Amino acid sequence: MRHVLKTVEDTGKISSPTFAVPAFPRRSSPKRRHGEFWRACGFLAPYRLQVIVAVASAFCSGLIFTGGLSAIYPIINVLLNNQTVRQMVDEKVTEQLDRNGSVSWYWGLADRAAQYVPDRPVYAIATLFGLILVLAVIGNVFRFCHEYLSDRSAISAINDIRKRLYDQILHLPLGYFGKHGTSDVTSRLVSDAQSLQEGFKTVLGQAVAEPIKAVLALLLAAVIDWRLTLFIIVFCAVDGGHDQKVREKSPTGFSRSA
Repeated sequence: MRHVLKTVEDTGKISSPTFAVPAFPRRSSPKRRHGEFWRACGFLAPYRLQVIVAVASAFCSGLIFTGGLSAIYPIINVLLNNQTVRQMVDEKVTEQLDRNGSVSWYWGLADRAAQYVPDRPVYAIATLFGLILVLAVIGNVFRFCHEYLSDRSAISAINDIRKRLYDQILHLPLGYFGKHGTSDVTSRLVSDAQSLQEGFKTVLGQAVAEPIKAVLALLLAAVIDWRLTLFIIVFCAVDGGHDQKVREKSPTGFSRSA
């Protein structure tokens, strides 16, 4: 009111008083949220040894998983072509010798392992299934180590974040809680930290294990027949792009039904 009266005395005109507009918190962009998440991953640094062992366990689990997949190939060969494992490996080794003049290390290893597989189809299949069982047990042990260490690292990092946040809360003035309440602080300590913990578990867990399995399985397929593998990859990419274009140009009902 004094501002209005002073304006009338000085200029003879009434000007409307200015009011401070309250500033509302802006919603952070996805890029900023991702940056904050990766910045929070710095709390995993004290547990880097556990993370390294977890990644190594995931790699070993993926390697054993790929070895189990490779054992299916001779089983199919025995059932369909009525050919022993030793004959199949000898044929592959002969092809490589004629083509390159040398044998790859994995076929050399397969040649030595094929000497212990029986020639009778029933015994050969039973031996290969027993090998797959042993590999599955060992792979699950490595998988357990990976999940246990990744979850332990994530939980420990979140506990450190909560301790740091609690220490900051203790130094806040009491007027802050009188103005904003305690719900925001409680939410950050409980729900936000829990969501961040799930993100850590995903990054250290499935985001590490599944790509390793996919890459090793792709390498196995390329070793068996790289031409067929390349054709399937190109065909799936072209077919996926074509389906995406059809769904974009089609009506809404057709895309939902698809």
